[in-house]
Amino acid sequence: DQGDTSVTVTVNVLDPMPAESYRLVVAVTEDGIHAPGPNGEQHHNQAFRRLYPDLFGVPVATAPGTHEYSIALDLDNQWVLANLNATAWVQADTTGQIVNSATVMLTGGTTAVNDGGEIQSAGVRLLGAHPNPFNPQTNIAFELPAADSVRLDVYDLGGRRIATLLDDVLPAGRHAIAWNGRDADGRAVPSGVYLYRLDTDRDRAHGRMMLVR
Repeated sequence: DQGDTSVTVTVNVLDPMPAESYRLVVAVTEDGIHAPGPNGEQHHNQAFRRLYPDLFGVPVATAPGTHEYSIALDLDNQWVLANLNATAWVQADTTGQIVNSATVMLTGGTTAVNDGGEIQSAGVRLLGAHPNPFNPQTNIAFELPAADSVRLDVYDLGGRRIATLLDDVLPAGRHAIAWNGRDADGRAVPSGVYLYRLDTDRDRAHGRMMLVR
């Protein structure tokens, strides 16, 4: 029943977190809407649907270790299940700072939020960028449970795509893709924090890396 499902979120706390209370919130969005956007865009592909379990989320444990949360989702039967994504994030109550976040298709299984900077879904295992920080090159490593179509993009903190490092079908197993700190036109990008996104046919994983020139 599409109206009665849940998403499992695993929060991996690698080191003791600052003295603060944190909450886990899950947002469901739907792709393939193609409606005019709020900022004058002619086509807006993604629509926000609902926050779960409510606006305030659920308290998150801060002790080092793995903490698993099951969030019940009340989905509208008019939404297209194959187009739904769940984005989970951990946010500080007082400051509003988002510690980390992850997005996965609802048909893709569980989502893991890792406070070390690498965020992954259950299907594809993101092993991170090494070295990180880096100069002049880093390698983004991941493992696929089965052969899959894979796209790996790099973004700046403003959400602008800097480069596409991979867009191909890869076999199951471990892979490492290099980034040399240059954009799609071969120009060196400045020092700073950059985001990378790994998309497969069923899953999506995110991480961050720092370039220091």
